[in-house]
Amino acid sequence: MNETTNNSGEPPVWDQSGLEKRVRGKTDRMVKLIKLYLADMPARMDELSTQIDQERMQEVRDVAHTIKGVCGNLGMIRLQNVASELEVAVQDADQENISKLVPIIKAEYNKSADLLQGFIDTHS
Repeated sequence: MNETTNNSGEPPVWDQSGLEKRVRGKTDRMVKLIKLYLADMPARMDELSTQIDQERMQEVRDVAHTIKGVCGNLGMIRLQNVASELEVAVQDADQENISKLVPIIKAEYNKSADLLQGFIDTHS
């Protein structure tokens, strides 16, 4: 997906063209960054789940902030947006919204990982 929105008006899972611009079209750099993401993000998602289970909201906010930043760098727009929403929900102590966002962030992560793995499979 190279557009910033899809047919439904939602942002894409991944803004591939945005990442291509940031790495000046160097596919090898894209592959390297994506491999780092795929290696690192499962631990971040596990940490997020652990902190939520332990109701350690400051840590949840910190992990959500980190996920938001990493996703912003790679152009993982939807996951970045959900992480941002989670960060705000935690800051606002909005437990209902936190509960709603947790399964969404996990689903968006899974979509992003599948999409990026497909890119790696075709460009490595």
